[in-house]
Amino acid sequence: MRFNLGMRYLSPIFGSILGPGLLLVLAISTVALTFTGQYYLSLLPGITFLGFLIFSRHPDWIYLLVVGLIPFWGIRRIADVNVQWPLGILILLILLMQYLPQKRIPASARSDFWPLFVLFLAVFALSASVSPFPDTAWQNVRWLAAAILFVAFGFVFIDRDLYLHSLPKVIIWSVTLGSLVSVVDYLFDIPFVPPREIGFALTSHPNNAAQMAIFAIPLVVHELVYRTNIANRAVLLLALVINCAGVVVSFSRAGFLVLLVAILILTYEFAKKLHARNMGLVIATILIALTAVFVFTPSEYWERQRSLVEWQDSSLKRRAAYIEIGWEAFLKSPFLGTGPGTFREIYPQSQKAAEFKSEQESQIRRHAHNGYLELLVGTGLIGLFLFLLILLKALRKLTRSKRRLLELGHEEFASLTGCYRASLISIIIYLTVGSIIYHKHLLLALALSHAAWLLSSGINETKHEDGHSG
Repeated sequence: MRFNLGMRYLSPIFGSILGPGLLLVLAISTVALTFTGQYYLSLLPGITFLGFLIFSRHPDWIYLLVVGLIPFWGIRRIADVNVQWPLGILILLILLMQYLPQKRIPASARSDFWPLFVLFLAVFALSASVSPFPDTAWQNVRWLAAAILFVAFGFVFIDRDLYLHSLPKVIIWSVTLGSLVSVVDYLFDIPFVPPREIGFALTSHPNNAAQMAIFAIPLVVHELVYRTNIANRAVLLLALVINCAGVVVSFSRAGFLVLLVAILILTYEFAKKLHARNMGLVIATILIALTAVFVFTPSEYWERQRSLVEWQDSSLKRRAAYIEIGWEAFLKSPFLGTGPGTFREIYPQSQKAAEFKSEQESQIRRHAHNGYLELLVGTGLIGLFLFLLILLKALRKLTRSKRRLLELGHEEFASLTGCYRASLISIIIYLTVGSIIYHKHLLLALALSHAAWLLSSGINETKHEDGHSG
């Protein structure tokens, strides 16, 4: 998708009231940021505007950069600023410059997701307005608004080329690089990002590292199946090994279980590709892979997984306490909750919290480690119901799109769509142990489901009214 801004769109903007207004905002924001005490922040408005001039014709490149930075939580902050935020502002600025003068919105941005998004945000805001913890609650409202904006960027930018080629590559290789860092971190004890814990590497949490690796694995398998070049297959096989190793060195018990589920889903997805003539090769590959897993996986990993059935494990007890505390909080405010993201404010008020406080902790504010429980406590039944509807709609779009593509004879296209669905399912499962419903891979999957439906319907395969190929 090309955005031909140039003087064609800049001239009417700077020739109207928008031009002086934009320059005024640029000047005021630059001056205001000098009073923060962190003078380097005053450079951000100018850098953003410079980025606008450079990338105005290809904002989709910025979008791909944001997607590529997802696995690198540990290095996304420059001078205390998460670089994804100014990149997002830059994308928004370019889109406004593109479409405001024409007084229209991109055709691909129209979606039946919007009523659910608006209702979900309204419930967040309403819950925050009556929350006993307004600071935390309103912060989560802002995060949700930014999350919806990121999904909207996907609606605009994900065309046939990004869907089939660019995004799979960016997801696979950014996540694989992140997994490689995790493996190197574990094997050689290299402190990439202090403070570190086992499996952290460049991610915020071992569970997060494992979740992202599993998100990418279906796409790697798809590429392995459909690429015919031996060198490409060898590199992709290495990427598959690295991501599986990334799950292992995270020592995430949830990662182990979700990886098993992902393997079952992928077996179902590619069952019809296993012909009798290559069945022997497939069985041999599986046996070699299983042997490698048992030989090279550290014994501590299996000890960690064995604790899943040991109810005396302190971590499992703590998670059981989260559910108990969350349920009690839900019963007190079942419809709108106590405010989005406020479980961590409620937890310290419980007597059970002191039982699990470690000596190293100065405070005991903790997340529920369950996104669904966080929503139930924070936004009540209404918020959780809307969130589940959004997830269900995304799954339905991907499923129906795959079926339609198969009917049209687009086998590889349908296979990729099925793998996007497998990646989304992995996140849906992972939300039972993770609290972040704003994870960008989840948001990306929502946008991909919308794109899959448009593409399978043939909307983006023709030329849009603005003359840009979809």
